[in-house]
Parts: sequence; C-alpha cells; structure tokens
Amino acid sequence: MPTKYKVIWTFCTLIVLLGFVLVSAINKSGKAGKGPMKEAKIKKEFDAKMKAAQEPPAPPPVDPIKEIQELNALGKYVEAAEYAAEVAEVNQDVSKIFTWWGISLVKAERRTEAFEKFERAVQLDTASTKTFLYWGLALAMEKRYQEAIEKYEAAVALDPENASAYAYWGAALGHLGKHREAVQKLEQARLVNKFEQASYGLLVDMYFHLNNYDSAWEIVKIAEKMNIAIPEGSLRRLSEAQPRVG
Repeated sequence: MPTKYKVIWTFCTLIVLLGFVLVSAINKSGKAGKGPMKEAKIKKEFDAKMKAAQEPPAPPPVDPIKEIQELNALGKYVEAAEYAAEVAEVNQDVSKIFTWWGISLVKAERRTEAFEKFERAVQLDTASTKTFLYWGLALAMEKRYQEAIEKYEAAVALDPENASAYAYWGAALGHLGKHREAVQKLEQARLVNKFEQASYGLLVDMYFHLNNYDSAWEIVKIAEKMNIAIPEGSLRRLSEAQPRVG
C-alpha cells in the first residue's frame, strides 16, 4: 500500500476509535447522573408517605341536620338555634335546615321567630310534612288554633297516614269547642295508628265535654289494655261525673 494511503487509513482509524471512546464516556456520565436523581426522587416519595401515615385522618364531613337534632336531643335548644343560624348562612336553599331551626326556636320558647323559619322552609319545599306539623304546634302554643288547623290539614294532605297530625288537629278543634269534630279526627288518628298515645287522653276529654261518659270509659279500658296512660286530671274529672262501673 502506498505510504500516502497508509497515512490516510491510519488517520481514519484513529478518528473512529476516538469517537467510540467519546460516546462511551458520555453514556457513563449520563448513567452516573441519573442514579443520584432517581434515589433522591424515591426518598422524597417515601418521606411523603411516612408523613401522611403519621398525620391523623381527616374528620368525616359534618351533617348539619344531624348536629342540630343531637343538640335538641340534649336539651340544648338555644345552642341548636344558634348553630342552625350559622349553617343557614351558607345553606340558604336547604329546607330542612330552616325546619329544624324553627323547631329549635320553638323548644327554646322563641315561637314568634320560629314562624318565619317555617315559612321559609315551606317556600323551599312545599311537600315537607314535618314543617307543617311543627308550624301548627307552634301556632297552637300561641292559642292560634284556627291557623294551626290549617297547617295540620296541609300535613294530612301530604301524608294521610300521619296519626300525629290527626291527633293535633283534634286537640285544636277541642280548644275551639268543636268537640264532635274533634272526636272524628282523634278516632281517625287511632284508626291510622292505634298506638298514637295522645289521641286516647284527648278522646276521653272530648267525650267528657259531650257528656258521653260511657264512651269515655270505653276509651279508658282500651288504653289500659294497651298500657297507654290517661292523664290523672282527665280520669279524676270523669270519675266525678260518672263513677267507673266494672
């Protein structure tokens, strides 16, 4: 091979060898850099998991309706009303909150304030039997019996099987002196639910006012068989009018 070509061949060979060496060095450098980075990432993820495991779990979401109900059950009516007011600020379109706000106010003997809460609840949900029922009770406590009857009537229209609504309706009629009509509603309450306790004592009173003492004593007997107590005042008055026979 001529000297000229030998020199060229040797030069090309050196260039190729140098290229391989350079590429190899770059690859080794890249791998060496990725190792520490990967280890750092793994450590960071591990530390995050450990921190999460050590932290207490997040509390479950609070049900505001349940909270208000529990406060009422504990007899904390003022606190229940105050809590309901706070919750209503951020839940202005939830009917049940206004219903329970009203109930809390009634139990806290702030009935006048309760009326507007019940009204708001009905505006949001016209099909709430509970709202009409408690609204009626609050009105009856204020001796606004005719208005109370309108609420009980609305409750019965929504739920014809609501024995309490019939019983409260009968009680309101009794306060208005409409004893025969009251008997009809109270008997309807018993028909819907024979364990509706309030209806028995009220029936004894209504029959007493109608001078139908035999029917009054019959209700007493039925109540006794079912272990339902009749108010002492009602029994005493009935006994004075007509002593019990048998």
